[in-house]
Parts: sequence; C-alpha cells; structure tokens
Amino acid sequence: MASFSRTSNKAPKKAPTVVKRPKKPSHKELIAKWAKQGGKYVEKKQWTKGDIINHRNKAENATKKQKEQENAAAALIESQTTAEPTTIPTKHKTSDLAKQRLQNLAEGLYSTKLSAQAGEVGEAGSLADTPVEELQQLAESRQTQLDELETLEAIFPEEFKLLGCDSSLDDLRNTLEELLANVSSDPDALRSALAPLLEFTLQLSAEADDDQEEDHQGLIAFVLLSVAFPPLYPDPTAPPRLQLVDVMVVKAQHEQAPTEALSSLKVLAEVELIKALVEQAQSIQPDPCVYDLVTWLGENVFRFVRDVQTTVQNEIEGVLI
Repeated sequence: MASFSRTSNKAPKKAPTVVKRPKKPSHKELIAKWAKQGGKYVEKKQWTKGDIINHRNKAENATKKQKEQENAAAALIESQTTAEPTTIPTKHKTSDLAKQRLQNLAEGLYSTKLSAQAGEVGEAGSLADTPVEELQQLAESRQTQLDELETLEAIFPEEFKLLGCDSSLDDLRNTLEELLANVSSDPDALRSALAPLLEFTLQLSAEADDDQEEDHQGLIAFVLLSVAFPPLYPDPTAPPRLQLVDVMVVKAQHEQAPTEALSSLKVLAEVELIKALVEQAQSIQPDPCVYDLVTWLGENVFRFVRDVQTTVQNEIEGVLI
C-alpha cells in the first residue's frame, strides 16, 4: 500500500473516522436493564439455575403428592360405588372439568407433534446452505430461547408443555453447546439441531373481575395457547407464532355431572386477540416477551369475549355479503 513520505509535497489524506459500534448487550444485561425499568417479568423473581431446579423439584413433589391423594380418593370412590351401586353420581365444578379438558388437549397435541416430528423436515431446508457464521448466530438465538423456556417451565410447572420433543430443556441446551463447539468440523449436525422450531403450549385461566361487563361476571376463561419461536426470536423482526388451540368460558361456581356435555358459554374474537398479542410482543422484544404476554392476556382476555349467537350471526352475514 502506498504511503506519504516526509518529503512529499502532497498533504496526507485524513484517516477515516472509525465508528465503534456498541457491543450488543447479552441476555443477562437485557434482563438487568428490563428490571431497572420496572419490567414485570424480573420484578417477580430473578431466576437462577438453582432456583429453577429447586422450583421444579418442589413442583414435582407437589404433583406427586396430589396424584397420591387423587388415587386414594379414586380408590375410596370405587369402594363406595361397589358397596352402594345406587349412589347418585357426584357432580364436579364445571371449571375443573374445563381445566381437565385443556390438560387432555395439551397431552394429545404433545403426542401428535412427537409422532409427526420424525417425519417432518421443519425448516431444515432453509438451513441447508446456511454459512457457519449464520449458524452461530442462530445458535445464540436458540440459547436465549432455551433460557426463556426454562424460566416459563419453572413458573408454570403444570401449565407448560414442550411439544415435538421428549428431551428435557437441560438436554437440549447441553446438545446445542456441544454441537456449537464442533460446528467447524460438523456444521450439518448443528443445522439438524436448529431446524425444528421450539414450540410449546401454556394452559391459562382468567376469572372476570367485578368491574367487567355484567354478563361476564362470575365467568372464568380457560385458554390453551400454542407458541412457536422463529429461528431469530427474540429479534424484533421475529415475533413468536401464536395460536389459540382451545377456549372454554364457563361459570366459575357451576357444577355438573362428568357425563354431561361440556360447552363454552362464550367465544373469543381470536383474530383480534392474536393481533393484539403480536403487537404486545413486538413492543417488548428483543426482551423475552412470553411471560408478559401471559400477564397481559389474563388482564385483558374478557375484552375479546363475544356471545356465541352474535358471533354466528356475524359469520352468516359475512358469508351472505
């Protein structure tokens, strides 16, 4: 490269100004910034790895104890039924039956996704020719996603269900770190690991407040929400993919026999609700957004509740038009 000497008559060119780009904050730095600004997610608790493990263990012990109690109660009911065959069937709260319906649907969706995962390519085609540098960026996004999922699993141990995978989040993280360390020698292995999206369900419920509309009071809404993280999530250009799998709106204190048909008293304006949730997500990203979406949904779900008859009439009018 040519350069000016001390005896040159020409004035040397001014060195270009180097603009230092600010270093992209880490996930932990984003969380700390969010906490400083009063984010709901961090205000609840700063979840360390130890906190997550302890919370998970407590939840598993509580679930085990609850199942033991349920088994004992079932055995008692069976013995009473055998001794007194003419006993009138016990009624259950409709809200409990609606909650059980969501749990069954989540389990069914898990089994379906797990069976289909083996035959699906997912988004592997889009990663087939992805350079190693981009794979490393996608792997960093996947690590951030796993961080968020671990926190959600700890906060919602019974409501959270990872789909399409029978591995634990710890196993997924360890595998990802190992493949990332060997990406130069075996990039295809990392491509295969990153191809399937991380997808999960959350079983949510919200009870109408006293300040809700009169015909909403005394109701409780159950929502099975499916969430999938695009490869670049939580980048603001990649909001989570949301789907309302099932919705049940029932009377909180109503009781019915298990043999009676379970039906929802209201419906949700699903398109409007999903649009509002995506807008909320984009206003939070690149911070983790799912916990805040769940909080927002619990506070606002009854804004999107509609009468069944009105919804059907609108659909008919839309077809006629």
